[in-house]
Amino acid sequence: MLALLRVVAILLGLGVVGFAIAYFRTGDRRYLRRAQRTFVGGLLAALVFFAVMFIQRLYL
Repeated sequence: MLALLRVVAILLGLGVVGFAIAYFRTGDRRYLRRAQRTFVGGLLAALVFFAVMFIQRLYL
């Protein structure tokens, strides 16, 4: 399970960096918005994941 989370985190990071590089190379703000959305989506997913882990820990 932890290995899968690490892979997902690495892919999210690469996606954000890739979109940021695409923005710097082209100047197209659409890539910057995608980088921001990818970053925020990853943060929200991590918060939900850790909230579920926390709640699960309270009940066990």
